[in-house]
Amino acid sequence: MKIPPLLSALFGVLVLLSACEQNDPDGRDTIDLEAPLSGSLVIGQGSKSVATGLFTGVYTKSTRDFSYSVAYSGMTLTGAYIGIGKAGMNGPTDNVYLFTGRGNPLTGSATLTPQQENNLLSGNNYIVLASSLFPQGELRGNIALKK
Repeated sequence: MKIPPLLSALFGVLVLLSACEQNDPDGRDTIDLEAPLSGSLVIGQGSKSVATGLFTGVYTKSTRDFSYSVAYSGMTLTGAYIGIGKAGMNGPTDNVYLFTGRGNPLTGSATLTPQQENNLLSGNNYIVLASSLFPQGELRGNIALKK
C-alpha cells in the first residue's frame, strides 16, 4: 500500500514534535533552580565552615535570560563564581555569570548561549563562595532544578 506524500509528511512532523517533547517533557518556559550551599561540598579539603547559604535562580527558555541571587550567613565574602562541572567535580569558571557588588544577597543576570543553557539545565554548574579563611571556597552548591 502506497502512503500519500501529504500523510507521510504529516507523520514526519508528528514524530519530530514527539521527539522534542521527550527532550522537554514538562514544556515549561520558566525554570526555577536552587543550590543549598555547604562547606562540606567544597572539593578537595571541604571547608569545615559553619556558614550556610542558598542560591536561587530563574531561567526563561524563550529569551535565554537567567537571573539569580545567593544569600549567605556566617562568613565574610571575598569572592564568588559559578563554575562548570558536575557535582563533586571542579571545572572552569564561566565568566558570563557576574555578580553585582558584594552585598547580601548577591545578585546577577545573564543571557545564556545554547551551550550555557545546556550546562545549566543538565546540572553542570556549581557556585562557590570564598572568604579570607577559605580562599579556595568556603561554601559550594550544585545548581539543580528546584524540587
